[in-house]
Amino acid sequence: MEALQNQPVGNSLARIMADGWPALEQEEFGPWLLRASLGFTSRGNSVLVQGRPSRPLVPAVAAVEQWYAVRSLPAMLAVPTDASLVPWDLDLVDTLRERGYSPTQPTVTMTVAATALAAQAVSRAGEPSVEVVAEVMVDAILTPEWLVGFAAYRPLPDNGAPERILTGSEGQLFLTVPGHKRPQAVARMSTAPGWAGLHAMWVDPVLRRRGLATALAAKIGELAFAGGMAQVYLHVEQSNERARACYRSLGFGDHSGYVYYRQPG
Repeated sequence: MEALQNQPVGNSLARIMADGWPALEQEEFGPWLLRASLGFTSRGNSVLVQGRPSRPLVPAVAAVEQWYAVRSLPAMLAVPTDASLVPWDLDLVDTLRERGYSPTQPTVTMTVAATALAAQAVSRAGEPSVEVVAEVMVDAILTPEWLVGFAAYRPLPDNGAPERILTGSEGQLFLTVPGHKRPQAVARMSTAPGWAGLHAMWVDPVLRRRGLATALAAKIGELAFAGGMAQVYLHVEQSNERARACYRSLGFGDHSGYVYYRQPG
C-alpha cells in the first residue's frame, strides 16, 4: 500500500491527529476545536480548523480571539491545506489577513503504510551509511531518560505542560536508543484506531547518518502493524528540508498540510 497523497484531511483523521498531540484544554466551537496548553507548542495552542462554525467568519474569529485572550494567549488557527500548502478555505484566509493575521510555520503532513515503514530496517541494512543499531527500547510510560533526549530536541518549560501532552493521548509509546550519558535517539508513537503517529523524533547530531532514525521509524512501523494500525503519519515543517528528505527516503509521501495564522500583537 502506498502513502496517501494530496488528500483533504477528514474530520475523523484530523481528530485522531489532534489526539496524537493533545492539548491540555480543549473546547468545541462548532466543527472547530479550540486548544490551549500554557503556550507549549503551536499545535497545542491553536484552533484545529475543520469546516465552518454556524456563525459568520468575522464574529467566529472574534469569539476565538476572546477565548484565547482570557488565557493570555494570541489567537492562532491551524488552517488546513493540500499537500502543496494551498489552503482549502480561502475565505477564511482572507478574513484572517484582513484582521492582521500572518502565516507562519507551514507544515506538511506525511503518511506511509506501516508495513512499508517496518520493512525499512531490512531494506536499508546494507547501505554503507547505516550501522546496526543494537537496541531500541520501547516504554509505555514516559521515562526520565526519554525526557533528556526530548529536552535536547527542544527547550522544555517547567510548568508540567510537556509531560501532560506527551502522556495525554489515547495511547502512546516512547522509543529510545540508549546512550552513555543521554539517549542516542528518541521518538514518540501515538496510537489510535487505524493510525499511528510519529512525533518528536530526535537524533544526537554527532550520531546522524548512522541509521538511528531508520531504526526508530521502522520500529514504529512494526509496532503499528502489530497493533492493527495500517498507516503512520507525521508532521514536519516545510522549511526542514533535511527531515523531509529523511522521511521521503523511509517511504513517507506528502498527504496534506496546514499553515498557522497568528493574531498580531
